[in-house]
Amino acid sequence: MTQGAISKYEQSFKNVNGLLEKMKPQFQKVLPSMIPADKLIRVALTTWRGSEKLAECDPLTFAGAVLECAQLALTPDSILGHAHIVPFWNRKRGCYEAQLIVGYKGFIYLARSAGEVTNVQAEVVYAKDDFGFGYGSGRHLNHSWDHKLTVDQRGDPQCAYLFAVLSNGEEHFKIVSWDEILERRDRVLRQKRVRIEIQDGREVAIAKGQGGKEYVTDTPWVTDLKPMAIKTAIRDGAKLMPLCPSLQRAAALDEAADLGLDQGLRASVAQIVPEVAKQLEENLSSGDTVDEGGKAATKTKAQQLRERLAKEQAEKEAAAAEAEQADEEPTDDAGQEPTDAERAEIEAKERDEFFQVLADQGKLEGVTDFVGLTDEEKAKVVEDYEQAEKAKKAEQDKPAAKGKAKGGRKGKKDNGDTPPSQPQGPGPDDDDIPF
Repeated sequence: MTQGAISKYEQSFKNVNGLLEKMKPQFQKVLPSMIPADKLIRVALTTWRGSEKLAECDPLTFAGAVLECAQLALTPDSILGHAHIVPFWNRKRGCYEAQLIVGYKGFIYLARSAGEVTNVQAEVVYAKDDFGFGYGSGRHLNHSWDHKLTVDQRGDPQCAYLFAVLSNGEEHFKIVSWDEILERRDRVLRQKRVRIEIQDGREVAIAKGQGGKEYVTDTPWVTDLKPMAIKTAIRDGAKLMPLCPSLQRAAALDEAADLGLDQGLRASVAQIVPEVAKQLEENLSSGDTVDEGGKAATKTKAQQLRERLAKEQAEKEAAAAEAEQADEEPTDDAGQEPTDAERAEIEAKERDEFFQVLADQGKLEGVTDFVGLTDEEKAKVVEDYEQAEKAKKAEQDKPAAKGKAKGGRKGKKDNGDTPPSQPQGPGPDDDDIPF
């Protein structure tokens, strides 16, 4: 690591640490007695140091996420899994920002801490499980499975559910089908401009970065789909129960993160320490930022970075429009030339379609299954067809040449523009031959 990078990292840590220390009195006001403010700050700084991208985040958003953890009485500890502070790229501001993501264990903890819930369970149901439920006057929910089976042996997931018993004895449950969970996942990923594809037999998340370049990214909707399904059932079920405001607040923050909306983290910090927030905002606007690939953009202001990204996007769109107008070779989504394998596949497809037309017209004598031929055999068919066409044309030109030799009516000179004297069937244009 270069000396400049160390200096930048340490300066960022100094900003975050100083900001959290300034906010310590506010933390202590809202935290329960069993969670000291010093402990919350230590855990938050450990989380900060554990992620390179968090170190590049706007410190105001990170401090705002820690403040929300204090108000919800949750610690941002990956071991407990109650809450997670994660970085994301804000295209509008041209920098990384921190978001607070409440885990399903955090939702269960908040539900039990409310005092109005005596029991809460949430699970995923698989095809081989014994599962049944009923609504109405005889409402019930039963779920059991063979504990000797692994999760993979229990079959495909069918749904997820929340079951809760209130302090007054009432039972509530919410069931979310697996199709609904996948629809929720797809909607969230579309908001974040992420798609899922299969690589080496497993699902991976693909995001499009600066300049249209695609890269593999991490998302819990792929790496931890079961916990996300459980959290979906809990969050949906919590809306039906008279629970504490902290649980409703956690659900609102989580939903804002899913929809790509502002969680209001920066604004809450600016209200508590306005002078520090103003100074950090000025530093962010005039100091170093990072680009979407995570590389340092030294001496580049946030506004200049946004303008550069917009300019590059405009240049890319103009190049794509020019390529389409010039009828260039097909390119992939990133604007790159197709590989040799992709080009060969395109040519083979066009060649098969072309010869299917010729076969339908009866012009490929002796060829009954062109698709089943090898590339060498197809090339031989091409050569034979072209030679046959040349021979036919030469044969058709002979009568005109013979008549001229015998002193008959003077034939019109064939300059290649006039059709032969014998009628011809429709033949392929030069543009139809892909080789």
